[in-house]
Amino acid sequence: MSMPIQHLSVQSFSSAVLSELQAALHSSIPLTRTMGIKVLNCSPLGLEMSRRLIDALGGRDGIDGYGKGTIVGEAGELEHGLEMSAPLEPNINHASTAFGGSLATLATITSWGMVWLMLEQLRHQTQIIIQDSQLSYIRPVTKDFTAQCSWPSPDMWESMLGSVSRSGKGRIEMRSEIFENDLPCVSFHGRFVVQSQAAMAIAG
Repeated sequence: MSMPIQHLSVQSFSSAVLSELQAALHSSIPLTRTMGIKVLNCSPLGLEMSRRLIDALGGRDGIDGYGKGTIVGEAGELEHGLEMSAPLEPNINHASTAFGGSLATLATITSWGMVWLMLEQLRHQTQIIIQDSQLSYIRPVTKDFTAQCSWPSPDMWESMLGSVSRSGKGRIEMRSEIFENDLPCVSFHGRFVVQSQAAMAIAG
């Protein structure tokens, strides 16, 4: 049941891998096709900058807290990890704003997709299932919308992979947000279970 531990790597995912994620979503979760969900991009900027800041400050033990802002690279890339979008028209409600269920779905799927990408060669040996989540609707969404999922901390990621390696199952908490005109509209926090296919076969 043991699986090799795979450390979190800072990388830009190729268009081919993002297309593979798009195809996997549309085939495995047909609702994503109906909603018109599209995979846009995935940037490692925030994770790399966090690592550099921790090193520059002498390690995590010397950091008491931090302020959250938006990091933008020289090429205009955002700090967030995975970005996915959906059009308003097929997801509209009676008030001519985005349907709450559609917003929840995009936020959840974006976090799920972030985990899928980060698993790299393990993604076809594991299954990702959401265990629980919290969602806050802050303000209505009135146009096509995009969800942005943040990178998890390297410590949390490697702890989850270590658990999968030892027991066949691990958990990871993910966060994603939906903005409109730079204002937060939806905030999602979910816990996902990553389970190896071998462990699932034994459990079955």
